[in-house]
Amino acid sequence: MKRTITMSTMLSFVFLILLMGNIAQADEVYLLEDPNEGLQSRIDMIEQAQESIEMEYYKIHGGEVAETIIGVLYEAAQRGVKVRILVGGLTHLFTNQASIAMLVAHPNIEVRFHHSMEQFYKPSHWMMHLHDKILLADGKSLISGGRNIGDKYYERTKNEKEKLTIDRDILIDNASDDQNVPLQVQNYFNEIWDDDSVSLTHTENRLNESCKGHRLLLYLDGVSCSFLKERLVAKAQVQLFELKEIMAQKRIATPQEFATSNDWGEKTQQVKSIRFAHDPVGNKKRDNGTAKALADELRKAQKSVLYFSPYLITTAQELETAEILQKKNVQQVVLTNSPASGANIFGLAGTLRYQPDFSKRGMTYWAFHGENSLHQKNYMIDDDTAIISTYNYDPRSEWLNTEMLYIIEDENFAQIVRDANNVFFSHSLQLDANGEPIAREGIEPKEIPLTKEISISVVKFIMPLIKWAI
Repeated sequence: MKRTITMSTMLSFVFLILLMGNIAQADEVYLLEDPNEGLQSRIDMIEQAQESIEMEYYKIHGGEVAETIIGVLYEAAQRGVKVRILVGGLTHLFTNQASIAMLVAHPNIEVRFHHSMEQFYKPSHWMMHLHDKILLADGKSLISGGRNIGDKYYERTKNEKEKLTIDRDILIDNASDDQNVPLQVQNYFNEIWDDDSVSLTHTENRLNESCKGHRLLLYLDGVSCSFLKERLVAKAQVQLFELKEIMAQKRIATPQEFATSNDWGEKTQQVKSIRFAHDPVGNKKRDNGTAKALADELRKAQKSVLYFSPYLITTAQELETAEILQKKNVQQVVLTNSPASGANIFGLAGTLRYQPDFSKRGMTYWAFHGENSLHQKNYMIDDDTAIISTYNYDPRSEWLNTEMLYIIEDENFAQIVRDANNVFFSHSLQLDANGEPIAREGIEPKEIPLTKEISISVVKFIMPLIKWAI
């Protein structure tokens, strides 16, 4: 009898182990709330990459941060890492050609533009952007979220009058076999990289010119095509020399930022579930991709929803979502910029114009009155779901831009994000039905410069026309 019990216990134990082995495991995630961590994690990820780096951004601004990121990317290519950089074509039309020529001259670096000048005659074309933000190393470690590459996203701007941009990212590491979001992002990047909407940069085209026939008409200074190419190559060599000098100086001035032993995987925590959603490559519609994925998630809410977006401009789908949640008695709270804190005039004007429409459907507004500008795109559902995204709550994100969502279901991680959000609520004022701030002890509404107030009023008036053009 004793032996039978022992065998049963052992069999039960073995069954339990097998059962646990079949439980789906999610990836591990870390919230990059601090801007210094946002930059340091990017430097470390690039420096620690062994095989490949994929980088995809809406905008790489000029400045110290861009110099650092481009510098460590070039150094990675020098040690044999394959580097692919994909950026928005319209947002980089006037990028220094010598800088691009310097990069594409390296055999391990490729640079591509997404959606550059095709169909330039359509008004909507100029509002249609690659809005993704991806840094992926070796197909295993991923940083994604709201930050672009620029000084203002990492508190590195030297202009005291310039507003900083407050944002957040997530770092995903220790990918599981079951979900493996970095691999999903890698597959998405490969798909969009090979799409017809992606092309060589105008700089690389210029370097590859055959210098025959009508191509000479592209050069307005009357100088031969071959001479212009030689001049561009010479400028690229100067640019490379300057970059190497800058990086040498940075390593002396801030040695703690480079060649670190930081293991960001030690900071991550396993979550219950994480899902990646993106727009279909080359086939974005209102009823597919991120717009539908976000609406579907929001409509699952039973208790509460937080819309944390730099601005909110109505679409039919968003109004329908608010009505559905209102009928379910779900508490809907908005956290967005005040006219004083926001940096995007069009976004601010649209938020003010359409606040009454959202308020009628149960949304309670809070406006941030801190010193800088909010750029987060974060949606919270009940107690257990945090969505970190590139998705502004507006028509451009729904209809035009490429966007990304990371839907993270986990109570512990959701609490971390809520705690981060509460910092901004502590510097915000609730708005009444007319959009006026409700007095609150310890917080004074920020004054709006007159020129900004006039600009917002004008754009607010013509906002319906702008939405129609989109």
